[in-house]
Amino acid sequence: MTLKNTEKSSVRSKKRCNSQFADFFGKLRYRAGQSRNDLVAELHTVIDPKSSLYKQVSDQLIKGIENGTRVKISCELLEALCKALKCTRQERAKMFLYAGHNVLVDDTNEPDDVAEMLHNIVDLLNTHVHGMLNIRLDGRHVQELDDKEQCELVLQALRLLQRHLERG
Repeated sequence: MTLKNTEKSSVRSKKRCNSQFADFFGKLRYRAGQSRNDLVAELHTVIDPKSSLYKQVSDQLIKGIENGTRVKISCELLEALCKALKCTRQERAKMFLYAGHNVLVDDTNEPDDVAEMLHNIVDLLNTHVHGMLNIRLDGRHVQELDDKEQCELVLQALRLLQRHLERG
């Protein structure tokens, strides 16, 4: 049996995301100076002992995440990892992105109208002005920009998107 092109692309994308996530996760754990056992212990302090996730957290789970062999990472686990690793807001967003989740929804809430609207606008921006944003980055990495600079770029992109939509 052969995979269709879209299925092959999905598999490649999942592997790339797992690899990006594993690499980023490893950097965060290294920065925190935590062994796997240290991280497991810290996760047990941030996860509710009544949660089914609490019993799943182990050295093997962390090893699977680091090796990129753990395919699905729940929002609850992501939130716990971010707390245990003391991630910044931007690091949390990156963790969600690399794990294939939407940063607008966490383990405690469902998408609401605002999250849906923001998600739609981000999709429109990505579809219509992604190239312009790449040009405006001018070879810089997003990590080099502070929140204010990122907002300025996104505001420019929103203005372009608005003009595009007005033209129909």
